Amino acid sequence: MNKFTHLRGFVEYLFDDKEMVEKASQIIEGILIARSPRLSDIAREMCRNEAANYKCIQRFVD
Repeated sequence: MNKFTHLRGFVEYLFDDKEMVEKASQIIEGILIARSPRLSDIAREMCRNEAANYKCIQRFVD
């Protein structure tokens, strides 16, 4: 995938809330895998259900 192995540690510097850290880590990992800014591509590359991931991204961005 990529050589950035401490993604969660990096995201912890950006967010204080543990729930936000978890969601942001998953979304950023999806972005790195998809290599695309499109929400549908990111949601497809995240683990779990694509539709649920899409809604998760939308809620996080709001």
